[in-house]
Amino acid sequence: MKACNNVLLSVLTSLLLCLVHGTGKGPVGIYGLTKRFVVFGDFNFDAISIVDLDMGGIVGQLILHDEESDPENQGISYQDVEGGLPNAIQNWTKPVGLTTCDTCLDLWMTSHKRFNFYRIHLTRPLMEMADNADFTEFADSIIEPYNPWGQQKEQPFDDGQWRYLDMKRDGSVGFFSQRVYGLFQFLERNESVKMCWNCQARK
Repeated sequence: MKACNNVLLSVLTSLLLCLVHGTGKGPVGIYGLTKRFVVFGDFNFDAISIVDLDMGGIVGQLILHDEESDPENQGISYQDVEGGLPNAIQNWTKPVGLTTCDTCLDLWMTSHKRFNFYRIHLTRPLMEMADNADFTEFADSIIEPYNPWGQQKEQPFDDGQWRYLDMKRDGSVGFFSQRVYGLFQFLERNESVKMCWNCQARK
């Protein structure tokens, strides 16, 4: 079984790399939920998908844009969109980084477009969905803009240069990177952020 998992993981990685090299975008943020399930954000379809490495294929998906912003509802193919029709995708969120914790009812996401940071409200933790091997509810998740500095404060930069995310499995502390200013530590429960000159993860 372990050998099979390694083969499936290699195949998935190869496919993701092919998509990235094929369009310059493709899957960007990847979060390893368990040994079996992987969560990834996809630029091409503006979606977050969950892949089952044991069975193969997508077992859960959240489309990040509304129906009006979907190219297929405008009579446009996804291939045409990649060929250069920005008006069709101007409302897409374009996921970059993804993270959550084992008991969190939220999934955090950074983005190049629109708002830089989002919080996705889950009906129950992704780990709980993984335990039951059922991600049906994931499609019902609700996405909203998120300001780690606190909703009453202004973000110090708003330039679409936010990058990758990570968080301790217990949700006590998270990290995100910004292209110009580097690494930051955020405490979601306290809505506080500090630049990481010498960040130390809490035990």
